[in-house]
Amino acid sequence: LASKAQWALAHPDRMQEMRARARKQYEALYTADRNYATLMSIYDRVLRPASVAEQSSADGRPGGRPQTWRSAQQAQKDWPNRAEIRLLLLCVRHNLEAEEIEELRRTLSRDFDWEFLLREARRHAVLPLLRRGLHAHLEREMPPEARQALLLACQRVQQRNLALTAELRRVLDTLEKAGVPALPFKGPLLAQLAYGDLSLRAFGDLDALVRERDVPVAERALAAEGYAPGYALTDRQERAYRRDECAIQLRNPARDVALEIHWQLTERYLSIDFPADRLWERVAPAALAGRS
Repeated sequence: LASKAQWALAHPDRMQEMRARARKQYEALYTADRNYATLMSIYDRVLRPASVAEQSSADGRPGGRPQTWRSAQQAQKDWPNRAEIRLLLLCVRHNLEAEEIEELRRTLSRDFDWEFLLREARRHAVLPLLRRGLHAHLEREMPPEARQALLLACQRVQQRNLALTAELRRVLDTLEKAGVPALPFKGPLLAQLAYGDLSLRAFGDLDALVRERDVPVAERALAAEGYAPGYALTDRQERAYRRDECAIQLRNPARDVALEIHWQLTERYLSIDFPADRLWERVAPAALAGRS
């Protein structure tokens, strides 16, 4: 594997030819319609009810599936219809109609699983939105233990968001002083634009877009502030990396912050053509943490 990787780095022209041939073959064999049909057939096989042969597996006869598989399969099918999931979907909406508020209240039942609700909200990173919806419509119906657990979880999200937002401002100031224009995206900016409230969207790292020619200057400026990549590359490896990838991952251990400096939005080997240069032509100001 190491020798193959070294060969690839030493023969960029051959690699470019191989990529072009692979892309041409991919586009010929795997169209969007064909990919969709293949994906739907997989879903159909997974979600279709177990056959008679499969249902006979409990006694160990060949060709069947164990009871645990059927239980997991049934649970997967039932997941969208659970009252907890319906409540979660309603709570994360920005506005609810009167009939939706009534439906929200009807979802509560004697066997409502609040632990499952909080676990799913955490898995989908929507705990703050869940709390906003519950606070507006079902605050009194929540058990005290669930209310307290949700409050503490949202406070941790808020504290982390505020710390990352302050760090993003520091990063942007550092890049500005180094003469590197930078566009933040995702993270705090998306939370502010989407919800008008930094606390309503959980995010775990920071992202900024710079022009590719400015990447070395940005790296040096951020290195002085404690940011470093998790790996060391030779000059040749660095050139190959930037040719195929879209960002460099940096980390500041002292501040426990991960930062991605992008020069493209997607890796160049993917089938999505999203030229970042066009974004610079449509830049618009946005207010975040006291700066624009």
